[in-house]
Amino acid sequence: MSHAPMGLEWLQVVWIGAFTVFWLGICDMRKWAAFCYIAITIVDFALFFSLKQNYQKDLYTSSILFIDGIFSFFVLFYFKRFE
Repeated sequence: MSHAPMGLEWLQVVWIGAFTVFWLGICDMRKWAAFCYIAITIVDFALFFSLKQNYQKDLYTSSILFIDGIFSFFVLFYFKRFE
């Protein structure tokens, strides 16, 4: 029995999982979650704009990158209210 090599498709699950965990913290008005959400959004945008080939962008970046960017602006707008 041979196993197929594991590709990097699991990165999409990691992106969505991280954004979900931090968004739940944001819903609880936690500053650490806001910092982390904005940080991973910045990393995601940096990867998107630094990678050259489209298949790399599809593989290494979040599939909802620009929606996360919009949500980050909302987080920044309400940041002073966070604990």
